[in-house]
Amino acid sequence: YHRIKMHTAMALKSMLNEKHIDIVLACETIPCVVEIEVLTQLMNEHKYHGWITMSCCNSYQLNSKEYVQHAIDRIIEHDTHGYVVGIGFNCTHPKYIESLLMFTRRYLHARNCKKYALIVYPNSGELFDAVTK
Repeated sequence: YHRIKMHTAMALKSMLNEKHIDIVLACETIPCVVEIEVLTQLMNEHKYHGWITMSCCNSYQLNSKEYVQHAIDRIIEHDTHGYVVGIGFNCTHPKYIESLLMFTRRYLHARNCKKYALIVYPNSGELFDAVTK
């Protein structure tokens, strides 16, 4: 699925680059580590700059119940050519955002990774329910 979307984005990028327009891919609302890993690999494979924002159910877990720390580890591991420019959160309850950003900043610093911008944008305040979705 993500490979097909990446090819579509690449075609658009090709057209816009001819007009000297820079493109940054926004991979948003990613709920699990395996998707984060795949998207990071695809960005590096296709030389496409972008950011990854995760969707979280609390201050330390993705909606999949996997740990944010593991997701960040996968980005660092698979961002072999530096095409991921930002890491962050969206579609996450606002009460968790500050602690997620603080953890991410501290964790990246501890891993000696200072190249990633922190990205955050709000949801509408709705709650995600995996049972009814």
